[in-house]
Amino acid sequence: DSVTLCSYPFIFDAQAKTKMLQTDAELQMQVAVNGANLQNVFMLLTLEPLLARSPFLVLHVRRNHLVGDALRELSIHSDIDLKKPLKVIFDGEEAVDAGGVTKEFFLLLLKELLNPIYGMFTYYQDSQLLWFSDTCFVERNWFHLIGITCGLAIYNSTVVDLHFPLALYKKLLNVKPGLEDLKELSPTEGRSLQELLDYPGEDVEETFCLNFTVCRESYGVIKQKKLIPGGDRVAVRKDNSPGLKCYFDLSMEKV
Repeated sequence: DSVTLCSYPFIFDAQAKTKMLQTDAELQMQVAVNGANLQNVFMLLTLEPLLARSPFLVLHVRRNHLVGDALRELSIHSDIDLKKPLKVIFDGEEAVDAGGVTKEFFLLLLKELLNPIYGMFTYYQDSQLLWFSDTCFVERNWFHLIGITCGLAIYNSTVVDLHFPLALYKKLLNVKPGLEDLKELSPTEGRSLQELLDYPGEDVEETFCLNFTVCRESYGVIKQKKLIPGGDRVAVRKDNSPGLKCYFDLSMEKV
């Protein structure tokens, strides 16, 4: 039986994995380009040149409508088209995309998507990491756009500046995040929750004076969120402190 080394990723370091990913992307791009060229030859032979396909994934966008245009452009392309080399054309500009325009496109698009006015992500100052917000003002397809954008950037060998905790990659692998992941994302919250769970005394209610609510700031307004029904009337005690898992779920799981 044949053995594929790629089935054992633990034997490769980060540099080797990056090289393998780039090589695989280049091979898939070549297959997509060859497929488009072959179809174009067939269309010419059948006298249907209007059905010819571009060997590139070409996105036409306007700078002042970047998110909407990107959503529209990406929605009309098939999965096969997404495998082609990417070229971006900004409306009204004649710059030839030799790589610089594509990098600028990713930079501007992600900067716009991460804008706090949309409420998609929360920035944690103490860890300088991003996580999904529980108050969002946009449709879910915007998150799909971010996923496609990140995938296209990696596929086209473009580095994007997105700082997510390890928990995100665990969720992509269906691995359940733990308290250590909360500590990475929000060290203060994580340590406080750990201290509460490890408290040896029986006087949890008197010592911590907590109930099952949490305060979140949203656009300068502090809002109280109940972790359980009637949580503002339920004190945290020694016998129910394990129920604080709902706080962890609110922070890390419900995304």
